[in-house]
Amino acid sequence: MRIFSARWVRGGLALACGGVLVACGGPAEGGKPGPAASGGSSASPSGAAPSGKPAEPSQGAHDRLAGRGPVLDVKGAKYRHSVRIVDAVVSPNTSEEPAPSGLTYIQLVLRVTGEPGRQLKAPNPKHWVVEFDGCRAAREKNSQVSCGLMDGGSPYYARADMESDEFGPGVDSMFGTLEADTAYWLRAWQLIPENADLTQATFCEVGPPSSRVNDNCIPVGEVRTGNPALPGSG
Repeated sequence: MRIFSARWVRGGLALACGGVLVACGGPAEGGKPGPAASGGSSASPSGAAPSGKPAEPSQGAHDRLAGRGPVLDVKGAKYRHSVRIVDAVVSPNTSEEPAPSGLTYIQLVLRVTGEPGRQLKAPNPKHWVVEFDGCRAAREKNSQVSCGLMDGGSPYYARADMESDEFGPGVDSMFGTLEADTAYWLRAWQLIPENADLTQATFCEVGPPSSRVNDNCIPVGEVRTGNPALPGSG
């Protein structure tokens, strides 16, 4: 069994901008969606228009943990919550199972908050999905490709944990409870083809089984390539 740490959750972001916790990129701080991997539109491959409330202001010029772009309000879950993308990276390695040959993971560092004044049952990453052009066709060729939901995620960590290099259990993403009026961060991942086109990728709330389209989405924005160091085993 592997031991997670908040240091792994933020991954290479701690090294990307001279010591700050998350990569440089001024425009993303101003509440505008970050650019896609090679430009591109923010429209959902399913034809749904991105939604979500305007981005919340950051806590300061160097507070990269505040995230970038718009906020996804997840309203269909038993416990409503809001999610904002802090970073996106493509890597075949996670703290659980490496991607099979020919596949890799899109991994998102996410900032999650609950409704004001209410504790939040830690949202399972399977409430969300990354949608991108060609996913369904890729899944027809390889059933391991994920198109309907994210595959997994780390525990949740509070800001003090994210700013520490210590290993710790965090809050379990399946059975834990997040404190009221407190932001938490996690890393969530999804299997995709190595050659996946992520230029128009969107991050969506998974709709009900009766829905054929996930219509509550925000742009993923810039996607980096990386190889996050894995935490030690224990």
